[in-house]
Amino acid sequence: MKQISFLFLLILMIGLSSCNMEMQKEQELITGMEKAVERNTSDQFVRPLVANYIKYTVNYPEDEMTPIYLYRCAALYYRIGNMDEAAINLETIIRDYPEVDIMEDTYLFLAMVYTTGEKNLKRAGEVYTLYQEKYPEGKGIEKVNYFFKPKSEKIIDRIENLQKEMENLPRGVDPSESQYNQLMFAYIQYVEEQPGDPLSAAYCMQAARLAIRLGYHLIAIQLLEEIKENYKTYDLYPEALLLLAVEYDTNIKLHLKKDKVPFCNINQHMTKKGLEKKDLVAEGGKIYRQILKEYPEHEVAVSAKAGLKNLGKKTAKVMEEFLAEQDSIQRAYKANQ
Repeated sequence: MKQISFLFLLILMIGLSSCNMEMQKEQELITGMEKAVERNTSDQFVRPLVANYIKYTVNYPEDEMTPIYLYRCAALYYRIGNMDEAAINLETIIRDYPEVDIMEDTYLFLAMVYTTGEKNLKRAGEVYTLYQEKYPEGKGIEKVNYFFKPKSEKIIDRIENLQKEMENLPRGVDPSESQYNQLMFAYIQYVEEQPGDPLSAAYCMQAARLAIRLGYHLIAIQLLEEIKENYKTYDLYPEALLLLAVEYDTNIKLHLKKDKVPFCNINQHMTKKGLEKKDLVAEGGKIYRQILKEYPEHEVAVSAKAGLKNLGKKTAKVMEEFLAEQDSIQRAYKANQ
């Protein structure tokens, strides 16, 4: 009996030794592949490494390297844009290896995967809640707490960061078109999210001015019509009307002839096709007359008179009045900040 037990033990030890040798070989192979990927991130190097990570985790689920390889595999999937597989690997670590040393990073990484492109914000919130419970003083707690801030506050943060970024450019360096675009759409996003907020009228106006600057005249009209329809008590309401009249009178017609005309989600009923069917110059004339009727003593009335007198004509005088009024609006806006 003792001889049989010794024989069984010997066979077991040989099997374990063989298994350990095989594990070591696979670890060495993976290490070599990882070094290759550090030097070259093309598919021909990344995909074999992913395959070997997966093979190892399937063959040796109890090994201490398995959750680490799952994490590294998720990182590679994230790098190549496969968020579904990245999430599966990270969820496996959370479910099957709850005591692993990399658990804190796993929570943060998984939530980032789910928030990328707003893929699964509900699950991201659940993961962040678990993180708050497990790591109330963790390294990612500020980011986690920010996730739960109201969306409107996040947009304001983004607007302020973009403004600071543009203000801090070296002297003589103008903001790029990309920066103006980002700021314009951040303003628009806020107006969409918080249409009744006191800030929305000002942000709508700022976005319209940027749209004019960028040559996005359909977007400018959508935004200025929003002010005209919904923000009648806004301090710069007369200035917004003037900008809208000028857009109809001098800018939009040629703009609509382009193949691709940018638009936004505000006033979606105002489309390129819809505007093409209208007498746009006449629309401008109506708004000039509205300004003269409702704000005869306002400084914009002077430009409205000039616009009405030269209705439909792209004269230098009209454009000069328009640009002067733009400067006036900008000064008034800054005074209200």
